[in-house]
Parts: sequence; C-alpha cells; structure tokens
Amino acid sequence: MWVHTTSELFGGNPIVVFNYELTRSTDHLRDFYLKNGYHGMITSDAYVSYGLLEEESDGDITGTGCFMHSRRRFVVAILVRNLKGLSPEAVKHLPEYRSQSLIDAIYDAETPLKRLPGQERMERRNTEVRPKVDAFFEYLHSLDMDDPSYSDRLRDAVSYSLHQETRLRMFLKDASIPMDNGHCLSSGLENPQVLEKTA
Repeated sequence: MWVHTTSELFGGNPIVVFNYELTRSTDHLRDFYLKNGYHGMITSDAYVSYGLLEEESDGDITGTGCFMHSRRRFVVAILVRNLKGLSPEAVKHLPEYRSQSLIDAIYDAETPLKRLPGQERMERRNTEVRPKVDAFFEYLHSLDMDDPSYSDRLRDAVSYSLHQETRLRMFLKDASIPMDNGHCLSSGLENPQVLEKTA
C-alpha cells in the first residue's frame, strides 16, 4: 500500500490517497507524480525509488528526509546491544543512546512549532532547531566507524543518517516541510471520513 498525503504543516484537513499496488516498483511513483505534472517536495525514507523519481523529474521534485526513519535505526541498535552490567549513566554515553537522544532533542524543539505560522516557524527553527540538528550531525561525524565495539546495527544507523544528511536538513529551508513523514501514518485515522472516501 502506498500512502500519499499533503504536508501536515499546510493547515486544514489533509488530502490522503491510498494506492494499492502489486509491487513497490518506481512505476507507481512515476504514474502518480510525473504523469500528473507534480512540482514540489516529497518527504520519504531513503527507498531508492524516491531518489530515482527525483532524478527523472528534471528538478520538478525535491526529496526531503525523514527523521523518524533515522531515529528508528538507532532504537533498533540499542535494542540489540547487550546492556548487561552497564549502569544507567554508562548507557547514556553509548553512541546508540546518545544519537537517539540528540534526535529526541530535535523533536522536542520542532514539535511545538507545528502550530505556528510559517514565517514564525522558520525564525524559531533557525534559532532553536537548527543548532540541535547541527549537534546531531557533528556527533555522527565525530564517531570512529572503525571502532570494533560498534554493532552492525549502529553502523547501519550512522550510515543511513549521514547518507541522508542533505535531505534530513531540508526542513530547515522551508516552513512547509515536516521533519518526518509520520503524519501519513495517522492522518487517515485522525480523519475517518478520509478512509471512508478512499476505501
């Protein structure tokens, strides 16, 4: 199932479209966006089809990243880490935990701004959110990925975020871009009429 929705930051009731397809082929995105002449942003995970769509759009579509997908990888890295014998303080210093905490700080700063008008949101993003995004990526860049104590899950989480850095920072450039695409997971549930009309 492919789910497409307008940005939660545009205000008003969201437009939500559920498309059931047999595959995860890029052809669905081509049909949905390119053939209909879409111009704008798409917030998504790093699934390769979105990158292909952006390339094929000749600049009409810009991909933006999803911090929810980035955070999830660090959570998994913590879950598979053996914490036996570590004090709570020692756990807080693990790169898995520290990375997740830095993302949580970004959410803590950004979430209250959703209710603000666009210009004010951007001003507050620049002063309150951007430094936290910078801190997150500075921390990731400082990690020694040759450290033998790092799990494959941690390496995957760090690699994902670093490869997505440009896209994950895009929300700092435009007030209408959310920092994740989690809105699509709940938009239909918050508005039952949307589900009735698209089912």
